[in-house]
Amino acid sequence: LFEKFLHQIGFKRIEGSIYGLLVLSERALTSEEIEETLKLSQSAVSQGIKSLVHYGAVETLSVSGNRQRVHQAN
Repeated sequence: LFEKFLHQIGFKRIEGSIYGLLVLSERALTSEEIEETLKLSQSAVSQGIKSLVHYGAVETLSVSGNRQRVHQAN
């Protein structure tokens, strides 16, 4: 549903899939978790997240005490 809606307003289907997963997730997810869940490449997830962050739909946070970054829907 998210994929279809966001595609209709100009986003790529992959961006809709990523956003939908983050909206429905109970916690912030790493890029690797998104890749595994959606069966997408690292490059596709990276580009999708970059676009969603640019438009303010997603924010990326640093995990304290860890170099890992997680993403969550706004």
